[in-house]
Amino acid sequence: FNMVENLGSLSGMTSLSTIRATNNKLRSFDLSFEDLNRLTSIAVSHNEIEEIPASIGSLQSLTEFEAEGNRIQEIPSTITALKKVKVFKLADNPISDPKVKKLLKKSGALKDLWKYVEKASKSGRGKSKKQESATKTAAEKDAPQDDDGFASDDSFDITMEEL
Repeated sequence: FNMVENLGSLSGMTSLSTIRATNNKLRSFDLSFEDLNRLTSIAVSHNEIEEIPASIGSLQSLTEFEAEGNRIQEIPSTITALKKVKVFKLADNPISDPKVKKLLKKSGALKDLWKYVEKASKSGRGKSKKQESATKTAAEKDAPQDDDGFASDDSFDITMEEL
């Protein structure tokens, strides 16, 4: 395990394409995602993260999200705004909704998970007040879209797109 406790210093890095902070001591990763419109990959597995920030919905270029082995109980409804996501890993988290747990275990069920989360949010289930207030602003943001690589080791790596 590493000792990184927060990622706040990354907020101004607008060319950032990958955040890989696995096996650390992160309790949250609530960055200013609106400024990170080139971010394609987030790997924050095996930390102490309790929630996925609702503002994650503004990351329109995100293709991979890994947060296995944390303390996450809910998925924010804004996650459904992420149309490019192909990898979404949340195993070994105390997810409170049994249907979400089941869909996370099912291979190829990402589209079904998105539909369920969206439907649940419209009916008022599975959404905290904090997530509810950020839903519209995060989901309605548009960001430029591009394709970048993904780091593959289990260390704290930050990959910058070449200028």
